[in-house]
Amino acid sequence: MNELRFREAEQRLWESVGVAPTERWLHLDRANCAARVQEVGSGPPVVFIHGASNGGTSWASLVARLDGFRCIMLDRPGCGLSDPLPTPPDDIADIEAYADNLIADLLDVLGLAEAHVVATSFGGYFALRGAAAHPDRIDKVLEFGWPFGAPMAKVPLAM
Repeated sequence: MNELRFREAEQRLWESVGVAPTERWLHLDRANCAARVQEVGSGPPVVFIHGASNGGTSWASLVARLDGFRCIMLDRPGCGLSDPLPTPPDDIADIEAYADNLIADLLDVLGLAEAHVVATSFGGYFALRGAAAHPDRIDKVLEFGWPFGAPMAKVPLAM
């Protein structure tokens, strides 16, 4: 989908939940790429990390109902409208390092000492790794569904 059609679809979604987010483009230093962030509300910061195949706007219906929070929805690099990583991870060590630092990278550029994090699916992997790597930066983590990459003895039938 081209950017114009993507933005038109997003606009319809935001209108349907009665919210008009602000949009910013930020350069993530550790990831070395531009990422889009949409924000709604004011108050304690909450970073929303989406799953594998969508973008920050996937949180629209939830953030529309969260009064009293600064909701920060990131389009992870390579997703939504954010630029892809300039050098894709080559192996699991690269993926782990990227996941360990993505949220801290975002908080740095936003000038935030810490934030709560809400995540789902593959975004949950970033939330858990980021919280483990930077416990002083991530106050609370809320996971929706099973975080991708979480250890388990066997794969549930639904997966």
